[in-house]
Amino acid sequence: MTRCSTSQITAVVTRKEKESTSRGGNTVGTETTTTTTSTTVDIMVHPSYLPAVKHRGRNFGHVNNTNNITETVPIPRRPSRSHQESSSLLRKRDLHLHSRYDHSSGFEELSLSDESASTSRASNSYHSDMVRVFHHNSPDSRTSNHSNASSGFHDHDNGELFPSQAATGAIIWCEVDTHGQEAGPVTVRVRAPSGKTVPVNVTGSAQTKFRAEYIPVEIGPHIITVLYAETPISGSPFTCNVYDATRIRVSDIPHGIVGRPVKFQVDASQAGEGKLDVNVSCRGAEVPAEITSLGRGKYEVVFIPREVSPHFIDVQFNDTQVEGAPFRCEIIDGSRSIAEGDGLKKAFVGENAWFEIDPHGPALAEAEVKITSPSGGRVVTQDRKTSRDTFRFEYVPTEPGPHKIVCKYAGTHLKASPFLCDVYDIRNVRVSELADGYVGKESTFQVDTSTAGGPGEVEVEVESSGRTIKATIRSLGRGLHEVAFTPKDAGPHGITVKFMNRVVPGSPFKMTVHDPSQIRVSGDGLKRALVETMAWFEIDPRGPATGDVDVKITSPSGSRIATHISKTSRGVFRVEFTPLEVGPHKIACKYANTSLTGSPFTCEAYDPRRVKVSDIQDGFVGRESIVKIDATMAGVGEVEVTVESQGRSLPVALKEVGEKGSYEASFTPREAGQHGIKVTFASKIVPGSPFKMNVYDPSQFRVTGDGLKLAYVGETAWFEIDPRGATNGEAGVKITSPSGARIACQITRTSRGIIRVEYVPSEVGPHRISTKYAGNALLGSPFTCEVIDPRQVHVTDLHDGYVGKENVFRVDASKAGAGDLEIEVEGGKRRLATKVTKSTTPGVFEVAFTPRDIGQHDISVKFHSRAVPGSPFKIAVHDGSLIRVSGDGLKRARVGTKAWFNIRMEGGAPLDGNDIEVHVVAPNGTKLPVKLSQQGKSGDIKAEFVPKIVGPHRVEVTFVGAPVSGSPWTCEAFDPSLVRVKDFPESCYVGETGAFEVSSKEAGKAELSVKIFGPSGQPVPVEILDSYEGHKIRFTPTESGKHKLHIQYGGEEVPGSPFTFMVDEPGIPTASGDGLLWAMADEPAHFRVDAAKLRGKLEVTVHGPNRAAKTTITPEKHGIYKVTYIAAEVGVFDVKIVWNGKELPDSPYHPKVFDPTKVRVVGGWPAHLDDKDRIKMRVGDEKKLLFDIGEAGPGKLSAEVRGPSGLIPVRLETSGKDRVKVSFTPVAEGHHDVHFWYSEQPIPHSPLPGWAEPALPLIDASRVRLRGRGLTEAKVREEAEFIIDGSEAGPGEPEVHISGIKADIPVSLQHLGSNVYKATYTASHHGAYQLVVKWSGEVVKGCPYKLNVAAASDASKVVVATEELKAGVVGKKMESFIDTRRAGPGELSVHCMGPTKQAFCELYDHHDGTYTLAIRPAEAGRHLLTIKYNGEHVPGSPFAIKIQGTPDASKVRVYGPGVNHGVLATYQSRFMCETKGAGAGQLTVRVRGPKGAFRVEMQRESQKDRTILCKYDPTEPGDYKIEVKWSGEHVPGSPFNIWIFDTEEELNRFLRTGEVPSYRPTSPLGYPPVAEYYGNGAYSSPQPPGGHPNTTPYSQWRRGSADI
Repeated sequence: MTRCSTSQITAVVTRKEKESTSRGGNTVGTETTTTTTSTTVDIMVHPSYLPAVKHRGRNFGHVNNTNNITETVPIPRRPSRSHQESSSLLRKRDLHLHSRYDHSSGFEELSLSDESASTSRASNSYHSDMVRVFHHNSPDSRTSNHSNASSGFHDHDNGELFPSQAATGAIIWCEVDTHGQEAGPVTVRVRAPSGKTVPVNVTGSAQTKFRAEYIPVEIGPHIITVLYAETPISGSPFTCNVYDATRIRVSDIPHGIVGRPVKFQVDASQAGEGKLDVNVSCRGAEVPAEITSLGRGKYEVVFIPREVSPHFIDVQFNDTQVEGAPFRCEIIDGSRSIAEGDGLKKAFVGENAWFEIDPHGPALAEAEVKITSPSGGRVVTQDRKTSRDTFRFEYVPTEPGPHKIVCKYAGTHLKASPFLCDVYDIRNVRVSELADGYVGKESTFQVDTSTAGGPGEVEVEVESSGRTIKATIRSLGRGLHEVAFTPKDAGPHGITVKFMNRVVPGSPFKMTVHDPSQIRVSGDGLKRALVETMAWFEIDPRGPATGDVDVKITSPSGSRIATHISKTSRGVFRVEFTPLEVGPHKIACKYANTSLTGSPFTCEAYDPRRVKVSDIQDGFVGRESIVKIDATMAGVGEVEVTVESQGRSLPVALKEVGEKGSYEASFTPREAGQHGIKVTFASKIVPGSPFKMNVYDPSQFRVTGDGLKLAYVGETAWFEIDPRGATNGEAGVKITSPSGARIACQITRTSRGIIRVEYVPSEVGPHRISTKYAGNALLGSPFTCEVIDPRQVHVTDLHDGYVGKENVFRVDASKAGAGDLEIEVEGGKRRLATKVTKSTTPGVFEVAFTPRDIGQHDISVKFHSRAVPGSPFKIAVHDGSLIRVSGDGLKRARVGTKAWFNIRMEGGAPLDGNDIEVHVVAPNGTKLPVKLSQQGKSGDIKAEFVPKIVGPHRVEVTFVGAPVSGSPWTCEAFDPSLVRVKDFPESCYVGETGAFEVSSKEAGKAELSVKIFGPSGQPVPVEILDSYEGHKIRFTPTESGKHKLHIQYGGEEVPGSPFTFMVDEPGIPTASGDGLLWAMADEPAHFRVDAAKLRGKLEVTVHGPNRAAKTTITPEKHGIYKVTYIAAEVGVFDVKIVWNGKELPDSPYHPKVFDPTKVRVVGGWPAHLDDKDRIKMRVGDEKKLLFDIGEAGPGKLSAEVRGPSGLIPVRLETSGKDRVKVSFTPVAEGHHDVHFWYSEQPIPHSPLPGWAEPALPLIDASRVRLRGRGLTEAKVREEAEFIIDGSEAGPGEPEVHISGIKADIPVSLQHLGSNVYKATYTASHHGAYQLVVKWSGEVVKGCPYKLNVAAASDASKVVVATEELKAGVVGKKMESFIDTRRAGPGELSVHCMGPTKQAFCELYDHHDGTYTLAIRPAEAGRHLLTIKYNGEHVPGSPFAIKIQGTPDASKVRVYGPGVNHGVLATYQSRFMCETKGAGAGQLTVRVRGPKGAFRVEMQRESQKDRTILCKYDPTEPGDYKIEVKWSGEHVPGSPFNIWIFDTEEELNRFLRTGEVPSYRPTSPLGYPPVAEYYGNGAYSSPQPPGGHPNTTPYSQWRRGSADI
């Protein structure tokens, strides 16, 4: 038997990766590409499997890239050797792995050979050219090969093989090709996931190839071991993953709705490992779908249908269609559904209404309807599905008004939903009372539909004698309609009223029509009548008088006027009456109980005695006089006025002003004297006419005095008025200041009849003086008086001056008034010229003068010839030649350093900085900026400047433009930094003269100082000589050792100073070399000692921190010694060099020993390397490496990174003790070289390769948008939600945390697509919470949010006391009690709205869950009060409140005989109280008679009547007092004082003379009672709702105090 070494065996496990482009002819290997539009995911569901094999830092597994989902699943493999172990093994055995692709067979061939083996082992050695293993599924397998990267091919680089896949029950086979060699048996073992061995049938031979077959029954990875000659072939064992597609479970797929996500789940947890494909299509087109992993092998599939058509869902696992696929999903479009039917538009209370919802297709979903009544109640509906696949809804409304109908189908609002349906209640239509009509005259009545449910159509039919009369209908707004028609003939008429085509209950209504056109009424008494004078008119029936005449005459006060009707011989009725009141009297005439044409007539009663003439005052010649005439109480009539003077009439203009009946008569007297004014009304002379008036001539009066033109603030001013003899008038003076204030004045009349006026002004400016006499303005009035105040003149900016320099000060007279300003300046016994100019501010002046002499100057300022406060002012004038300048800045200055000098005035006089000018000019002609500052109390000025270049600077100081004494100066600027030291000896010997050069040529002029100190501190003598470059320095040291050299220039150290140098004794060796400075641990370090031409012994010792280092000394040529030492530790060492028993001057040396190999990366390099041992980087991401240098010894870490674009900036920073952080940011994708050095020595493996991956998409959490109420508020046990929109934030997922004091709230997230999520949560506890949203771990902008969770509330449990909310009065507070204790926590809100204005509402919190509501209405009319609790109406809300106007007693009218004087026997004590227009209020009537109180009887005809009839019963003559009050206030005329007499003669005497008889009291005590009792009756109008609804007829009287 031929044997070969196992190291030469090659194993080939194949999987077709290429396929032919054609079945016949030549075949070309092409890569198979499958374009898939399905959603694919690779699955691994057995967590107990072995971890993925890691080879050279790379994870191997299924990687499937599809349109939507990419997921990498680790493949379970047996553990293998690490890369380092494998590499080591290959190196030790000199084994090589070869890879070759066979295009003809489509197989990959791997070979492992041992090139070093030349002999074989005994009994086991054999030779083999090639062994091939073919591993396939049988042709009848239920799975097919994948045409993408997940099918599992081998890796060319590393020789690892991807596992293949197969279904349970499939025949799996593999072939082993030994190429005819028979070195041993072929053994194949298959182990199932449970550990059981799967039976394998091996057939064939070495010549025909071996074939192994097995059938898997378990799900999971099967391990296939192939042995040849009892030795595993290369690549063995192999892995085959077995799956079962029949175990895939798909959840029920619901009906879908267009535009909304359809969700279902796929459970692949029991199917094994593989690829899941989901494909959704509609009418052959693909529909995008999204798969979301739910964990444990379960997935959620979401797709959004866009059209109404069945969608088919194909689900495949490893290209095998799962059971039941493809699945059918019916799609519904709720928005296409429509609702139809009358019940959507109108309905009637108590009647059945209906409508239908048509889905426009199969009724696959449910229809929802919600009907809400106007009061907010839910209306019950009945629904059924019709045979036409429509939904029919029926309901019966119970209240009128607009009903809101919300219709949904499949959860989607129908188009135009919600609908508004108007519900009507025909029973609520009200028809006003129908009065009798008249032929040819329009009759009207009203139809009120305001409470019938809303606007609707009103129809009216009027019939008479079988004929229809056309009626017109006009809308008055708010559901009120006016119906008008004109009867054609007399007789009964029937009126039918319809609303919304329904007959109104009570129709047809009856009405009687009369024809009064045949009767005539005439006579003067129908138009005008004189009060207390009889008037008459006649009624002519124009034929036989078959009917009765009824005449009712009503006075303006409402009282009935007695009439006398008689029939004349001509058959005409004569009516006579006597009016007692002024005003229009209504005359209602009826014949046969029918009003006559023109009735009621209006007769105007008038009374000239009621005309009032007023405002007759003395007049003035040439000035109009006005007389007021009030005829408002006299009735209707013409007013005439004439004016006469000395027998001549004057023209009079009469005009009506204000209220009707009020007149003004105006005329202009032409001469002085008495005038007569005659007034008539309706041609009747007004009592008192003619009236007398005196007329004066104002042109004869004179007003004189200084106080009319000029006055001073705080001083008395005066003027006089000469009335020229007029003594019966009063003088009027009004003085107004500029601010509008009234100035008090004192007016006295002298013995000469002159009127003197005195006043004291208090403010500056023109005062207006108005003078009148007898109410008439005098000649020249008003006068203007200028008031000034010299005390308000202020002189500012006064300061000492200098001879020859202009001095300027300011005079502010802006607040002194209008006046002349006088300014004089004197100094040196002469007056100086001044120049006065106006400034931009009105009233402010600038005064300038130039002093000629030194000494005191006087400045006099006067205003209107009066000296202003402080005048004359005094200033001192100085001489500028006394200015002195001093300071170092005049001589020298350092470049770049501030130089200064002082400027002062001898004698201590302060200087003005504006007078000083300083100029500093550099050598190149540049002017330097100079800062001047005043120095405190001394008044000196400090000048500062900074020279920029070396050299002489010119310093000039001028005072008032002239150079001061000593100017200009030269300041030398120097720069020590430009001093250079040349030829400085590095070393010298004791006693030997040394020399060096100090170059100061470029540093400017300054003093040079050179000092040298030896080791003992003693100075070394120095000689300084001038040279071309500056100075030459010579010195001779006297001792050996380290010397210090100090060089100062201008008092400052030059660069490098102090210098150090060595002075050696003659014959001392020198040491040099790197080994004296640094060394590496465990590495040789060297330095040399130069002892040329010297004789002696060299000794060297090297000591580290803990032990000595091994040291060797090697002599070299010419007296040179090489010293070598090896440091075994890191740290600072001591190197001691001794020559002839004496240490060298710098000994011991201190080299630093370090070890770069001890530099460590914290965490190790593998954490930073990829599978190719490269540093992992990403473009744009900062790469950070932390190094530990604690064991590396003293030194410094440095780094350099070079990428495709060149060097990259590197930042090194200390990060704690012994740690250095290196950070850099790649800018380009690709290879990088990363270098690291420690103390300039590379660390191990440096440079390291690096690879920068492309930059990740930018994630910006600040661009996440949050919206929704659930961010800030929620309610207990109610789901709240908000939206997280991360569509612009880049890839990532949100995290939501809601934390509170009591508990945290869990949050559910639903992905809506396009990185938009809906967050929902339900709180179980109320209180304050903090809500934080993160995106990819970063907090979203605006977070945290303050979330307030309110406790659950029930508005239906709020109790409102409504007793006080039924009626109210404008301006008066209404109160109600509200109890929310049973409603839970919540927010109570109140809103009350009137017809046009909002009423003031205020809630008083009692802090126990109860409140008091206060309402103050601002207008009359119907108000709606809305009370809500947590946004929901409480029971009864909104409440309707009727608000009445405020009571106005002035609108109440009292009239009738009961408030007039009369005779006891015939006295009628009735009187009327008309409250129309007086608003809501209470009427109170009290009557007191001679013997005491009386009870008052009060009555009204109906509940709505505003006229109250009052009656009392007087029993004896005397004085009666009647008080009438409306809401506590007297009405006009109250109290009424009435006298009742025994006889008519006493009454007439009282009316003529005012005389009253003396009636004795009838009290038992002989005098009226002390405690008077007032009989009273109370009446409140109108009666609030809930009061007594019954009316009181005239036949019933209420006695005592009561509300009606």
